Amino acid sequence: MIDCVTIRREAARLLLSQDFVDYVGMSLADMRRLRLGGSAALGTYSDYQARTGEPIMRPDSYIPDGLTVKYGSMSLILYNGAVKNLRRLNWTIAHEAGHVVLGHSADREREEREADIFASYLLIPIPLILCIEHKNGSRADENTLFGCFNVSRAACRRRRAELDRLTGLPYFPLELCESVCCREEEELVLRYSATIPENEDDEKNIESYFT
Repeated sequence: MIDCVTIRREAARLLLSQDFVDYVGMSLADMRRLRLGGSAALGTYSDYQARTGEPIMRPDSYIPDGLTVKYGSMSLILYNGAVKNLRRLNWTIAHEAGHVVLGHSADREREEREADIFASYLLIPIPLILCIEHKNGSRADENTLFGCFNVSRAACRRRRAELDRLTGLPYFPLELCESVCCREEEELVLRYSATIPENEDDEKNIESYFT
């Protein structure tokens, strides 16, 4: 069984270590600047080949958008710098980051599914969707998500469908605390809620849910 709580916590922890100041920043998120820390790094195929002299694959081989390789003690997330669609590339890098953060050592179906779940929580966190819904006073549909998060429309459609399958996730502020699963997600809500409240009373209400 996939441990979604752990995946959500690790995705929130990584997101908190980035430079995003408020939820609006997610619409400009650029995973090419993702800081992984520890024994992991990020770069293009060209960077890797220039530094090591080792080709990733034969020129006539299919070149994926991204992959993770081991180089000594380092885990290197490499992506195809020729891809110009940042929304697509964001998902690729977030998926590979999931493999690294979750300690995967194989590309089995379970690991691929876990990496996809990690990417969705890193790029489109549920608590931040609810923050947006609280501010707007309405359900965040696919178009709203597409405008607020720098991912493909297909990813936004899948995320909306996932939320619709869940219960107990209305957009009212009273339910905001029920959508978080860990301290890291609480910190995300508090950080991003600075732009959410319409008045001081709403801000105090949001903060009081976690104290």
